Amino acid sequence: MIEPQGTIKLGITEEQEEIHQQPPQQLADHVIINMEAMIHRNQRGDLLPRCCIYYLAIRKVIVFALILKSLIIIQTLQPLELEDDETLPLMDQDDVMVDIEAIIQQSRDGLLDPDCCISRVPYTLRDIKPNAYAPKYISIGPFHYGEERLQDMERHKQFFLKIFKQRTSTSLEDLVCSVRRLVPKVRASYSENINLSDSELVKLTLRDAAFIIEFFYSFTRGGLLGDAMLLSPALNGTIQVDLALLENQLPFFVIEELFNNALSPLIHSKDLPSFCVLACEFFAQAFDLQKPTQDPCNGSIKHFTNLLRLLFLQRAPKMEPYF
Repeated sequence: MIEPQGTIKLGITEEQEEIHQQPPQQLADHVIINMEAMIHRNQRGDLLPRCCIYYLAIRKVIVFALILKSLIIIQTLQPLELEDDETLPLMDQDDVMVDIEAIIQQSRDGLLDPDCCISRVPYTLRDIKPNAYAPKYISIGPFHYGEERLQDMERHKQFFLKIFKQRTSTSLEDLVCSVRRLVPKVRASYSENINLSDSELVKLTLRDAAFIIEFFYSFTRGGLLGDAMLLSPALNGTIQVDLALLENQLPFFVIEELFNNALSPLIHSKDLPSFCVLACEFFAQAFDLQKPTQDPCNGSIKHFTNLLRLLFLQRAPKMEPYF
């Protein structure tokens, strides 16, 4: 049977099928390239249209293809909207898992740990008199560590650490190890995550604890190692107050552990009292309080603010119940 002229065959070649399966954006590019080629050949006179409508139609197809391409690009730039039954791509899931794992690691020594005992002063109290709760001259512990206005005292801390090392027969390695193994418990003692590495926290704790031990010993035994700055009554009084502030504390157990490890021969020979007795003597003398008749430390002392409170309470009159 002879096909009439002008009949269009509906069969699709493999090349056409490959073109139709292209992504929308590539398909639009293909249409534009072919239409431009047809117009170019037409302008050279290689192919004359039967009617000018053909020429206009080709132009419209090109414009439509450009619009289609723009819409595709805009669609790819829009945020990903997931349906209820869709899930994130695998790469995005991996990123989320990494972020969640980092959050878990950062909160490993959490706010609700039973050992947590040192926190910031609540804003309801701080707003009344903000400067009353911040150290004036010396920082102890991590909360005010690195503040520029407190850097003058760091040189004195280093000097006291040197004297402390000379006083003890314990090696520096043993001193560092005794503090390092307590790092997890030290972190758990604070209400906030400590943004210091374990090595930085060990150095801070060892330096501050050594200063406290030597300062207490020198203060209660007379003479602050000939340090003219610390012998100033006004400055000395400021340091005493700074050591009692809640935000300016080391956990009591880590200072006591370092004291026992470094000075055990002096303690056993009765040349030096326990650290708790030494701390009680210091605060009783500094704040004109009565010294305790017996060692008040039975493992319940959390920090110096807690100890000072107990010293104040022991001289308070006992209240009889009303009923």
